[in-house]
Amino acid sequence: MSEFTEHAAAVLASLQKRYDTGDKDALLEALMWCLSFKILAPDWVRAHTNGALMRYWLYEVETLDEAFGVERSKDPRSVAAGRRASRLISEIWQHIWTQIDSGKSRDDEFFAAVGRKFGISKTKVKEYWRLGNAAFGLHPPKKAKRPPR
Repeated sequence: MSEFTEHAAAVLASLQKRYDTGDKDALLEALMWCLSFKILAPDWVRAHTNGALMRYWLYEVETLDEAFGVERSKDPRSVAAGRRASRLISEIWQHIWTQIDSGKSRDDEFFAAVGRKFGISKTKVKEYWRLGNAAFGLHPPKKAKRPPR
């Protein structure tokens, strides 16, 4: 088993635990992982995704949100803020990996410089960095290696 395959299996196991304890977003994250990285979906992902889609197609529920048991705010301000944060998380995550690849260390000044570049605080940069890593199931050590593509 490759290092990435082992990592993906660990991420999917973690997502299953989250799902089993009531975090319905974990199913969508697992589905995204499987589709993004061409991973055969585990049985729990197939079964719960199929169940949700069947509830939707059989008109047992009105929306896919309801079928999957997730809810998003309909408030336009929340939606706009979510979109901006999502875009920034992705941009910051990619920027930081590029900096790490070029040998930069991740100290407070590094995060402050990234914050200045993106117009946010170093604390927010660290939060977005953690969220970006969490999206890929990564918890990089001090000397992080770029994740497989």
